[in-house]
Amino acid sequence: MNNNDFNDLITPLNKELEERERRLESLSSLVNKLAHDFNNSLSPFTGWFSIIKEESPQDSQTYIYAQKGEDVSKKVKEMLENVISSVKPERRFNPVKFNLGEIVREELAKWKQQIPSSVNLEVYDDIQDCQIFSDPAHWRRAVSNLLDNARYGLALGGKLEISLKEDFLSEEKRRELGVVTNTPWLLLVKDNGLGIPADVMDKIFDPFFSTRSKNNSLGLGLTHVYGLARLHGGQVIVESEVDKGTAVYVWFHTEPVRNSVSENQQYDQTAQDKAKLLPGKKVLLVDDDPLVLEVLKAFLQKRGFNVVVSNNSKAALEYFKKHPDDFGIVISDIRMAGMNGIEFVKNILAVKGDIPVFFISGERDDVIKGLMSSLNRRIKVIKKPCTFSEFYKALEEVLGQKQNSQ
Repeated sequence: MNNNDFNDLITPLNKELEERERRLESLSSLVNKLAHDFNNSLSPFTGWFSIIKEESPQDSQTYIYAQKGEDVSKKVKEMLENVISSVKPERRFNPVKFNLGEIVREELAKWKQQIPSSVNLEVYDDIQDCQIFSDPAHWRRAVSNLLDNARYGLALGGKLEISLKEDFLSEEKRRELGVVTNTPWLLLVKDNGLGIPADVMDKIFDPFFSTRSKNNSLGLGLTHVYGLARLHGGQVIVESEVDKGTAVYVWFHTEPVRNSVSENQQYDQTAQDKAKLLPGKKVLLVDDDPLVLEVLKAFLQKRGFNVVVSNNSKAALEYFKKHPDDFGIVISDIRMAGMNGIEFVKNILAVKGDIPVFFISGERDDVIKGLMSSLNRRIKVIKKPCTFSEFYKALEEVLGQKQNSQ
């Protein structure tokens, strides 16, 4: 892309990027509501299936049916996660140091193997080693999406160019693109295939939009590519013309710069029996969804815990203030009507600062992190929906930490 081409592109670019950000923020708000409500609705299914499985002999048909039900629940949850991560890749973000060049080369090799021998293709690559601190799974998916789109565009044959190298941007270009550095890396995937019609170019970053006759569940996957680039202080520009091909420019920094990246919280699991974990104490369980509350209560009662439940955080707080010594742990949802879980736990800790606490939530990770930023201690969070074993493991971890600190 020379300077003249760039200047021609810049005129409508600012409005396009502003509109793209606005649409992504709208989608993010919708996804947040979807994640919370859907996970709450799915939680009872997953929970009851896991309890049925727990109580059934492993060689019984009941166990098999319950396992199938649990598997379906997990599959539905994974489908939702895929949709959400297309809009907000930081929801599941596990950054490590790795060589992005290796991933690009591996995905290109797999892509070549999928091309039928009858299709005449020329492939030109210039893929340099790029040490990056990020989530390799996200980048592998992004590269795979870009190559998959190129494969469709080159269905009749043609030429693919793919490169990964450091780029240099003038200060003007950097500001116009909204990139955090003048020397970003650039991933370029370019083909001379079918191209994208001009009248749909404004839709290509929508999660479910596709130019193919049969849409896949996540469309072109460019929403995920764009979210990942923005997470790394970069930008994505797509140039395309029918019958001439498509070029996707992905600029990025080698470290994430967005503050919404979730931090993994690691906990050492301490295997202890219930009597040692919570001797003579009750569990205070708070969630404003009665169906979720019911299944979590069943989880706890199956292990012999004495449980006090409430679907009203304000009422639960007042009860706790009157009987703080009765309880050995507090388990709370985060998003609740009235007083949310963060404020509820703050008040709980103000009464009894050393009581173990953990959250169970259907929120996105970035939303949870934002809400929890006002707390002055790390608190375990497990995600809805969860199985019996996942819930009990979290309980053991949190109570085990309390025992180890004494």
